[in-house]
Amino acid sequence: MLQGSDVKVDVPNKLGFTALMVAAQKGYTRLVKILVSNGTDVNLRNGSGKDSLMLACYAGHLDVVKYLRRHGASWKTRDLGGCTALHWAADGGHCGVVEWMLQDGCEVDVMDAGSGWTPLMRVSAVSGNQRVASLLIEGGANVNVKDKDGKTPLMVAVLNNHEELVQLLLDRGADASVKNEFGKGVLDMARVFDRQVGCFPVSLQAPGAPEATAQPGDMPRSPSCRAWSPYWKRGERSRCRRTPPSLRSADPAPCSPNAGAGRT
Repeated sequence: MLQGSDVKVDVPNKLGFTALMVAAQKGYTRLVKILVSNGTDVNLRNGSGKDSLMLACYAGHLDVVKYLRRHGASWKTRDLGGCTALHWAADGGHCGVVEWMLQDGCEVDVMDAGSGWTPLMRVSAVSGNQRVASLLIEGGANVNVKDKDGKTPLMVAVLNNHEELVQLLLDRGADASVKNEFGKGVLDMARVFDRQVGCFPVSLQAPGAPEATAQPGDMPRSPSCRAWSPYWKRGERSRCRRTPPSLRSADPAPCSPNAGAGRT
């Protein structure tokens, strides 16, 4: 059929997906190869700015990722939220994909356009996946990088009650004494969000950790903190979904909490 002169391989569906995007997302490597060999554009983007490479990275299809890279797909492409393929690979939690991307020279500390979040920030906020976080750190991710509100990955991990990730970040050099642009530190955030600081008896009481200064009723002024805070009960572990609902759709929404919900 593709050999017919009137066949157009890059016609998108109503969601803005081309045949290549669907094949890449589903992991249909053979179909991806057929489409590329018949002239499909590997760098086309859908309505929310995602290309086939991002979709394959999020879904964990390493063979497709490698093939697209060999045929011109770029790590530098960003979606409408300013996110790259590595942001989406980190969200997907596929260690093999993340590891290969870093070996292939993918920039590790790239920030999104909304909140200034790196892939490590995304892991700290969404999944708390220690294996992915370790790969990113080993690949050169800055554990003390700050977003636009001055939050570090450690702060974000505490806000989302990722206890094991908190310890990992501290073991890898995260600074517990850092304060954000509003003068709040890790313990402040734990108290403000009604976190049981005792869940981190060693980590958050480490030498250099700041004294908590938050007052009852204080609320953070950072919209990204509020947007990503899970549902809590005092003294219990997080009961939030491991992945926000918007990231489960066929086309993941822009990865920054401030970048808008759903497709555009």
